[in-house]
Amino acid sequence: VEIFPYIRYLKPILGDAMLDFGGANSSLGIDKERKVFSNRFNKAKMAPIICYESIYGEYVTDYVKNGANLLAIMTNDSWWDNTEGHKQLLSYAQGTWVHKGENMIIAGKTGVGKTFLAGALAHSLCMQGVSVRYQRTSDWLIELGLAAARYRTGQKIAGLRKIPLLIFDEWMRDPITVEQSRLLLDLIDDRYERCSLMLVSQFDVKHWHERFDDPTIADAILDRLVHNAHRIEATGESRRRRTSKPCETVNGEASLRSDNQ
Repeated sequence: VEIFPYIRYLKPILGDAMLDFGGANSSLGIDKERKVFSNRFNKAKMAPIICYESIYGEYVTDYVKNGANLLAIMTNDSWWDNTEGHKQLLSYAQGTWVHKGENMIIAGKTGVGKTFLAGALAHSLCMQGVSVRYQRTSDWLIELGLAAARYRTGQKIAGLRKIPLLIFDEWMRDPITVEQSRLLLDLIDDRYERCSLMLVSQFDVKHWHERFDDPTIADAILDRLVHNAHRIEATGESRRRRTSKPCETVNGEASLRSDNQ
């Protein structure tokens, strides 16, 4: 991570003048053209991604479609001010928390980029040789339930122990039954302080307990999940809402057009 000392050195001189880096500028504008830069000394084709642009999956995907095989994400301390935000994200991407068997919670409203962020962190870990497995929570519960029906819960959990990081997307979307709670507790207890879990949820942690049918098992699960977890609170406007098009009137009826439909 290279930290561009905008506030410290340039702001006294330039004030609020825009700093145009080609892909974005201080007014949060985004270039429509996704220009990829080639390095004549090797086969690298670099996509210059500026700070916040990296959270927009379709934006980054356009670079890859244009031939990029190296994504260079550049930031500067004018975004972070005097915080440790950039160092924190670098630490997460390096996976120190996974090597320690700690957990991560990414929470926020629908559409703010939680799953994309989880995928970006997982990709970084995979590039370092760390095994990661991702599923929606509903799919994890089906998998554990099938193993239990075959009396192979222990075998299934032992197999998952070989994977340093399991990602549960849409965590707490649906209420958790007593039987599901027991299976989750077996899995979480086995991985406690040995292997990591990443939980991606649109529910705040304070509301998780009420999603369990059995409060006693809920206490045991949350005690193991939350106390050593790193937390990321994703905020902002829904990306889907930002990319939706205005309503049109067709034959007297309103219809909403969206690029995502």
